[in-house]
Amino acid sequence: SDELDAKGELLVRIHRVMRTRGLNQSQLASVIGMDRSEVSKLLRGDLGRFSIERMMKALRDLGAPVRISWIDEASPVVVSGI
Repeated sequence: SDELDAKGELLVRIHRVMRTRGLNQSQLASVIGMDRSEVSKLLRGDLGRFSIERMMKALRDLGAPVRISWIDEASPVVVSGI
């Protein structure tokens, strides 16, 4: 689904920022205001537990805001940095 595609791309970006900043799961949890157990579930790809809005907030909290656009059926989801 489009929503799952968008969440997957957001997760890739969260992983990238985490790696770039050298954060472990506990540090990431502190920065984005989640419990470490929630962060663990997120990073394992348990995406049904997290809304797109919550994932976008996590990226904003990390200083990496994004914009999501639905384009068309051939390329339905584009996630880009702002």
